[in-house]
Amino acid sequence: MSSGPGEETALRAPDWEDRDDFRRMRDMLDATGYTHAGVCALLQVPDIQGASEARQDLWRWRTRGDSPLEILIRLFLLGLAVEEAAVRRALLPMTLEQWQEARLLQRSDGQIRATVHLLPVQDETRLIYDFATRDRAQMRPDYVMGVGSSSRTLANLTVRRPGTQTRTLDLGTGCGYQAFLAAAHSSAVVAADRNPRAVAMTAFNAALNGLDQVSCVEGDLFAPVAGQTFDLIVSNPPFVISPSTHYIFRDSGLPGDQICRQLVWEAPAFLAEGGYCQILGNWAHLAGQDWRERLAEWATGSGCDVWVMRCETHEAAVYAMTWIEHTEGGDRRHTAAQFDAWMDYYAEQGIEAVSAGLITLRKTSDRPNWFQADDAPARMLGSCGDAVDRGFAARDFLLEAGKEGRLWEQPLKISPSVLLETRFAPASEGWALYSTHLRLAEGLAYEQEIPPALTAFIAQCREGQRPADLLDSLAPDAETQAMFLDRLRLLIARGFLLPA
Repeated sequence: MSSGPGEETALRAPDWEDRDDFRRMRDMLDATGYTHAGVCALLQVPDIQGASEARQDLWRWRTRGDSPLEILIRLFLLGLAVEEAAVRRALLPMTLEQWQEARLLQRSDGQIRATVHLLPVQDETRLIYDFATRDRAQMRPDYVMGVGSSSRTLANLTVRRPGTQTRTLDLGTGCGYQAFLAAAHSSAVVAADRNPRAVAMTAFNAALNGLDQVSCVEGDLFAPVAGQTFDLIVSNPPFVISPSTHYIFRDSGLPGDQICRQLVWEAPAFLAEGGYCQILGNWAHLAGQDWRERLAEWATGSGCDVWVMRCETHEAAVYAMTWIEHTEGGDRRHTAAQFDAWMDYYAEQGIEAVSAGLITLRKTSDRPNWFQADDAPARMLGSCGDAVDRGFAARDFLLEAGKEGRLWEQPLKISPSVLLETRFAPASEGWALYSTHLRLAEGLAYEQEIPPALTAFIAQCREGQRPADLLDSLAPDAETQAMFLDRLRLLIARGFLLPA
């Protein structure tokens, strides 16, 4: 490989010495149509994230022309080498030499290659981050990952409460994706990471997108923001439970699931009253202990209400093989050795399985705190941050209404996103009622089977119906009343019924 900026300079994160070049770069990308909408239109897809290798072959075919947009897609989305003359035309009115000096492009065997991925995302923000290599074993330890499935999940579940004085911390920022989403509803955002390369790339991305309210700091966990408080903390930390310390983006260097436990312990001191901290992570299932009990211990004495939503659980062996295949690569003997090392580590730690999910804390200091751990719905439709916020409000309501049996007297109304589905099964004469379900059509799309008698009550919850008004007809005896009340609490907690 010959050198323009060369391999050594390519190891450093890109940057523009002339700060006006960020604006020039942005203007050039706009002019060529290198936006989320423009790229999706050319590639004939609704989204451009997470493409398979087969899909990338199709994209290569669809960008076989020589327009500036096609050239930029081949360089920065597909990671292909492009003839120098074509690159020079695509970059106008900027020059190839400028982009080489900024370490965005380099010469490779007489052609030009991008040193980083440049992704336009749906809000027209643009992000640089490292290309994933086909040989995962060659991935650099300070690799900066892009917008993965965990990034999108956390973004989708983040509670966003616009305000002119809100301060947000993105802890473990990576390429800055969560920080830039938060910039739309925050007066100030701090993007922190222990990986210097990640901090440099986030700073580049902030400047490229004109986000002056985003500041980037380097350091481990909360050390860079000592003494500060925030209205929102979001974290997609290096949560993988493994014996490895090779990758900064994956491995925390702490044993087991200590990274998530430490975040739960330390975050409350950095939260303003009423503020949220949301951690997307993994936690271990230890032999002889229920996972809910472990996480409840983490939350004890935190001064926060805590809601844990479990998304999935895998036995330790499946979890290990999934991550080894995803990040280790190498030949079969290497993979087998890695798997054995991981399984030995889990045996030493007493880990039988691993769960993934969201841990949300809300700083609440004026009363005893509550802890709730349950399974996330099978589907999440659209943005779910408001649904998470409503979930906290619903549990507050249940806590207060549950005192002295006052829930019977609380007016309720049905959520506008509720759908009622009645299912029938073949019978000897026509059809027989099989089951009745409620389903939420947006947000946290829970589905709940209910007894037919309860549908009559729900149907009348239009303007605010007190359960006590229908108690005699729906629940004539004490046993039925207790069942009715339990179902009512569940429907409120999951958002089917709302306080009127």
